[in-house]
Amino acid sequence: MSGRAVLEGFARMLLAIGVDLQPGQDLLAEIPVEHSAFAAVLTQAAYREFGARYVKIVYTDDRVRGLMLNHAREEYLGCYPQWEGDMMEQMSASGCAFVRVGTVRGGADIPSARLAAERRGFMRAMEGYRRNLNQMKMSWCSVLLPTTAWAVMVYPELKEEDALEALWRDVIHINRLDAADPVEAWKAHRDGLEAIRDRLNALDITELEFFSPTMELTVGLIENGSWVGGSVYTMDGRNRFMPNLPTEEIFFIPHKYRVNGRVRATMPLNYSGRVIEGLELMVENGRVTGCDAACGREVLEGILDTDCGAGYFGEVALVPVSSPIYQSGRVFQTTLYDENAVCHLALGNHAAAVTDTRGLDDGGLDRRGINKSLIHVDFMVGSDQLRITARCRDGTRRVIMENGAFSI
Repeated sequence: MSGRAVLEGFARMLLAIGVDLQPGQDLLAEIPVEHSAFAAVLTQAAYREFGARYVKIVYTDDRVRGLMLNHAREEYLGCYPQWEGDMMEQMSASGCAFVRVGTVRGGADIPSARLAAERRGFMRAMEGYRRNLNQMKMSWCSVLLPTTAWAVMVYPELKEEDALEALWRDVIHINRLDAADPVEAWKAHRDGLEAIRDRLNALDITELEFFSPTMELTVGLIENGSWVGGSVYTMDGRNRFMPNLPTEEIFFIPHKYRVNGRVRATMPLNYSGRVIEGLELMVENGRVTGCDAACGREVLEGILDTDCGAGYFGEVALVPVSSPIYQSGRVFQTTLYDENAVCHLALGNHAAAVTDTRGLDDGGLDRRGINKSLIHVDFMVGSDQLRITARCRDGTRRVIMENGAFSI
């Protein structure tokens, strides 16, 4: 498969499965400058194959962001102009489809306090956009394309050229681009995830019990929510989309005050270029009461100090070890891939699409046990030694995962 053919297949998959772009719909794509060739391929496919009305490409440059993080005056960190947030809010309210091609940051030597200040400012500016996203007013999808910088993080033992080639092989396989028809392969995978999702919803689970060598944790679930996996629909029913590609997860919102126990992450967490290894949390009545890390503890503490909701949980996600990401045997140093390797939890804001939060103010969210925060940080807790037991509303208990695999 030639380089051009791979990019064309990726663009087609992203528009058909990722955002479900409809004729006459606008598309906004945020793409790193190093992937300008993909921007052209995506734009052509959007107009020619999908009938887009208007395509807007916004180029990003991680080097420029790094210069800001390293050299901006302390008092200006996090001073994002509101017009940036207003643009995103208006775009999302209009029903425009949104594609984000992310980057993987590594080797950053940025003080955690500066990093935390920048993230707080960015998330504050984007509150309107995030509200529209949570209310499903738009379709969106986040993806990654290989770069040399990312490749050497995943394959440090290889030369740069060989590492990049190896990473491209992984990305092609994980994203099912090596299938005879990638779009149909994704539809089949989507249907499989949704079948498991429906079985979980039928059980009417009120609490999950996690047990493995790295965790003993009970996670209560909110009432009147639903397990989400596979695809979701925009509020107007126009788009059936998948927010992340790849995706292997089925997720729910934990009750803010009903998480208890201890947990240690089973994979490193790359947070804006700073790696946290050996993340450990003690949790009482939903709140993190103690934390530690073998590496990056100050970054973890900065995350937890972001705001009042950062020390509570917003998502619990189930991912079987049959995931092609887990089966690759590699740590990809990015949440988008690593969270789809094994089960994970998220500190901070509640997961979108699980329940309708329209019309709920902060007090209403809290009464329902739904956490609110500027952050949403996933960390991985699954392994092939994990057992999960579900407590159901009718009083029965059911093992739903054994040795990291679904048993329902």
